[in-house]
Amino acid sequence: MADTNDMTHRNADNEDPRTNGWVWILCGVTLLGCCAAATWMSQRFVYGSDMLGRPILPFVGLMIFAALVYFVAVYLATGTTPTRRLTYWVFAVGAGMRLLMVPSLPILEDDYHRYLWDGAVTAHGYNPYAVIPEKAQSRSENVPAALLELGEEGGLILQRVNHPQLGTIYPPVAQAAFALAHAIAPWRLSGLRVLYYGLDCIAFALLILLLKALGRSPLFALIYWWNPLAVKEIYNGVHMDILLVPLLLGAVLLALRGRVVSSMVPLALAVATKLWPVLLVPPILATCIRSPRRAVGAMALFTLLTVFLLSPLIAIVALGKDSGFVAYGTRWEMNDALFMIFPWSIKRIAGLLGWELEGGTAHRGGKLIIMAILATVVLWASWRTFRAEGYSGRSLGAWPEEKKTRWCNGLLWIVATLFLLSPTQFPWYYLWVLPLLALTPNRALLGLTAMLPLYYLRFYYNAHGEVDFFHYRIVWIEYAPIWGLLLFDAWKSWREKENRQGNVAQPSRL
Repeated sequence: MADTNDMTHRNADNEDPRTNGWVWILCGVTLLGCCAAATWMSQRFVYGSDMLGRPILPFVGLMIFAALVYFVAVYLATGTTPTRRLTYWVFAVGAGMRLLMVPSLPILEDDYHRYLWDGAVTAHGYNPYAVIPEKAQSRSENVPAALLELGEEGGLILQRVNHPQLGTIYPPVAQAAFALAHAIAPWRLSGLRVLYYGLDCIAFALLILLLKALGRSPLFALIYWWNPLAVKEIYNGVHMDILLVPLLLGAVLLALRGRVVSSMVPLALAVATKLWPVLLVPPILATCIRSPRRAVGAMALFTLLTVFLLSPLIAIVALGKDSGFVAYGTRWEMNDALFMIFPWSIKRIAGLLGWELEGGTAHRGGKLIIMAILATVVLWASWRTFRAEGYSGRSLGAWPEEKKTRWCNGLLWIVATLFLLSPTQFPWYYLWVLPLLALTPNRALLGLTAMLPLYYLRFYYNAHGEVDFFHYRIVWIEYAPIWGLLLFDAWKSWREKENRQGNVAQPSRL
């Protein structure tokens, strides 16, 4: 800023809007207004009301507009000298956005019913993996009387649990969080929201520390903190993916400080919250692979802690096909674009060869392809870490900031690959990617903030009996610009690398 003591002071020449404090104020106030508008609009999304009467199109338009304002804020952060007052403004706006969303009614979401039910079951001493909601509503002699009473106490919460015929899919640490929320406010969203708010503030503090460790501006924290889609999914949709964020950031921060063994604790907790963070173990261990004792100790700690935390999942064995884990892993597919190409291609190739595939075979084949691609990206990130220039056995904490940033970028691409190729690409899964984007921004991945709200058009087209138009048209509108920009940036990066190599090979003549 032109004047570090006054956020509203204007640059004398007014050459760059990023130096203008009033632009920062306008962006922040506009995002606060968007959150207030979403909360007001949510009153027309009462659970069970006629879908045709809900303002789905205006809501999607509001989210896209908020994303555009957010992009301006991100642009401001890239060229503004950080000051303490401006950092406070970034925190205040993000905190205000969240508070404005707290009283809203969930918009086109119902996963929270499962969280509330699981939290009650766990808080009352039952193993949530052995309890199927549908049976808790029955009068079967096999169901304990105390569990039936709990079902009656839950009332509409239990009746509205989605997929009640299946057991829960949320790992043990998530269940512990649900139980804590139940202790804060039984059967109410306020318990979850209070817990989420506390974790979110911890995530912001960790982001500031991480950005400092990377030598980057603390203003980059707004990439996560001001993101309107993240605020909507956490505080309006009440999705549990926020539980991951401080754990992942904590693991990354400890690793960046050279405390790889200690980083295994939050990483194991993250795996016991959502499972997929296990993919980050190899690139973290690669930072100390030349110190066998540390690497073995870290792996042993991670393995023992993860096995202990996940041990309650043994109960799902008895559920068989009634397990939510089995159903999610074999049948779930929603809002995906690129993934659907793989099963389609497998079916086409099998048809040309005269093979008849059983139901689900092509889908499983598609997942195997995705797993192979994902494994390749994990190995690439780990190998690049191992071969990092200037490594020489030094702890990651002693690496130069540029090398630390490249390492974080490898983590980002592991998670981004998982998201972009997954058969389920819900908007709230974007919370997996967003914190790492604050450390190593990428414009294509940031663009998902404006495109993912199109997912909610599924409810609009379903209400009009045209859901296939969403599945086979809208999803491509949603993701084609992102993939196009990713490919363009990759091509541009390759050309720049070729030009640099050419300049080195052929020195300029004087």
